[in-house]
Amino acid sequence: MKIQSTYFKYLLIVCGLLVSQKTAIAQGFLESKGRLPYPYAYSKQMSGSTIYLQKSGYTMLMRDNAAYDSLWQHFHQHKTLLHPFTVSYHRFDMQFAGATTSKIEASQAYTTSYNFIKGNDPNHWYSNLKAYQTLLFKNLYPGIDWQLIEMGKGLKHNFIV
Repeated sequence: MKIQSTYFKYLLIVCGLLVSQKTAIAQGFLESKGRLPYPYAYSKQMSGSTIYLQKSGYTMLMRDNAAYDSLWQHFHQHKTLLHPFTVSYHRFDMQFAGATTSKIEASQAYTTSYNFIKGNDPNHWYSNLKAYQTLLFKNLYPGIDWQLIEMGKGLKHNFIV
């Protein structure tokens, strides 16, 4: 009975993660506080992509949404994978050439807090993470700030002189 109970809890957690991956896109720029590998300080999920921000640039990870949606539909229809699926991802890194290591200032915090529990080790648990609507990269270049603003499902950016 204990094995079935453990299996059922595991299944609920996996299904919860799959549902959250499909439907729950974190609002705003989510702070890392150690959740992401160094040097990433913030991340932002968008439909089909995630941007990871660091002090002198960013990484964009994009996926093939049609293949991902096909996998998603198949899994939820059959509750298992009857054949292999391939979901292609593309990554590009943007570094601002000659940029100084700027300070990132977050503003316009959302009221929601996020928690990430990874495994049994509390050192890999991250709680009360905040998301922000605006990030300002101070002095990306001397006298020039770079501002990122969440605009619905997309982003807007400004260079402020």
